[in-house]
Amino acid sequence: MKLLACRALTAILLACPLVVLADEAEDAFNKLYEEDLKRVAATPSAADDLALAKQLLEAAGQVTNQTAFLTLLCEEAHELAVKDAAGYPTAKAALDLLAANVPEKEVLSLQKVAAMYQRPYATARGDAKAKAGEALIGALKALADAQAAAEDVNGAGATLKQAFVVATTIRSESKAAIQAQLAALGAQQKTEREIAALKAKLERDPQDAASRTEIVRLYLVEMDDPAGAAKFVDETLDEATRKYVPAAAKPLEEAPELACNELGDWYRGLADEATAPASKGAMLRRAKEYYERFLGLHKTDDLARAGAALMLKKIGDALAKTEIQSSPSTLTLDLGQGVTMKLVRIRPGKFMMGSPDSEQGRRDDEGPQHEVTISKPFCLGATEVTQSQYEAAMGTNPSEFKGPMNPVDNVTWNEAAEFCRKLSEKTGMKVRLPTEAEWEYACRAGARTMFFFGDDPSALGDYAWYGDNSKRTTHLVGQKKPNAWGLYDMNGNDWEWCADWYGAYPKGPVTAPSGPASGDRRVFRGGAWCDSIATGVFRCAARGHHLPTNRWPNYGFRCAMTLP
Repeated sequence: MKLLACRALTAILLACPLVVLADEAEDAFNKLYEEDLKRVAATPSAADDLALAKQLLEAAGQVTNQTAFLTLLCEEAHELAVKDAAGYPTAKAALDLLAANVPEKEVLSLQKVAAMYQRPYATARGDAKAKAGEALIGALKALADAQAAAEDVNGAGATLKQAFVVATTIRSESKAAIQAQLAALGAQQKTEREIAALKAKLERDPQDAASRTEIVRLYLVEMDDPAGAAKFVDETLDEATRKYVPAAAKPLEEAPELACNELGDWYRGLADEATAPASKGAMLRRAKEYYERFLGLHKTDDLARAGAALMLKKIGDALAKTEIQSSPSTLTLDLGQGVTMKLVRIRPGKFMMGSPDSEQGRRDDEGPQHEVTISKPFCLGATEVTQSQYEAAMGTNPSEFKGPMNPVDNVTWNEAAEFCRKLSEKTGMKVRLPTEAEWEYACRAGARTMFFFGDDPSALGDYAWYGDNSKRTTHLVGQKKPNAWGLYDMNGNDWEWCADWYGAYPKGPVTAPSGPASGDRRVFRGGAWCDSIATGVFRCAARGHHLPTNRWPNYGFRCAMTLP
């Protein structure tokens, strides 16, 4: 009879169209579940708690328009389920439901989820700790996003720092992304401090037009907050600002057809004026939204529609470039003992791999020339691996030509791969040898010529240590000119091992190739200190190969790194 009564009262509450007040919701909750709560509290079995938690969660899933009652159901379901690890999925489901339906409870719910995931992470060991750490990182990042959305930048920063510590401890691939988020939050905090200082000046002197103009710009461009900017618009500002800022502050779906193109053009102009890549990207995305709305409203196939479509494509191209620029251009790994390694971020793109039949010095294995798509960004060492870097990870130095800042030489492919494995363990990043396609793509740096610096071989000495200028030895890395992407010694000093087995090229376009599945020889690229120009090995397309166990004093390598 009691169960039937509970279900009846629950059904009444679920169907009630009027909002139940907090006190009324608590009374109703107690009438329904107080005895059940006392019963499970009196038993030692966690199974009873979990069973009741599931019952509460099921009821909460049926609640509509009764936030006070739903809050009680979800919070109690969480408290019961979280007592045992077996109940964590139910506890999280309850908190997710609460966060989705009661916005003011979102941050608190996500804090509880993070605290829940902290428990297994603190006690786990080995592979289990890495798995628990990844779950905790995900919870912390979700919490940081919610805190940032709630304008709690300091809280978001503290949460991301906690996630960064976990990522460093378990050597998670998300470490670089978290680091980038922290940098973005730091920039936001700086802008907020600038706005606060300008507001103080404006309070002292309401006629300070320069401060007012800068506040509007900071809100509009740096914070991407047109509503915040609109609060400071008055008659002292220019006509365009007075016209467009209030319009931009309104919801996008309210923008009339004729205004959409104007607002798109205005935001595109703001993007041209923005200096920071992140700000430029925000303005371009706003412009994109207005052009898309215009195309959705303007159905006539006329010049206006064609122009908006063309502008939308240009903005898409500009956004792609901006997203590359807004990411850190370099990343530094700490190898310990005061030794670091600088890597350059390489953007994705397409290029023609290999050489045309007409290229002087071409060898048969450089063809057929084919289109390769590098689909994801990656990092590549700014220089070849030095002897100090190698010793920091491996504890030995096999080089023939000694010097801490000279490239390590005399290494086999197997040893180079082992160095990358150990560096991955040490840094928590996915360090590896570059694929042959990545190496040539990075070497060319957009060039379609024989060398990355053009077609004139007489310029090689500006970029490489080779047979004519090396005096038969390696030299300090980074002393010659880099290529267009900031990579040094892509020619000369040492040959550089690549990840691929040596084999024939494909006959058509490929995406992210990694070479044959098996083989007996590994690829190396770039030429060395002992080679002459006449050999043709310094051309971008030139290939070399040898057994992975082979070592020579002109064999070295540089590291690549997979980005999360």
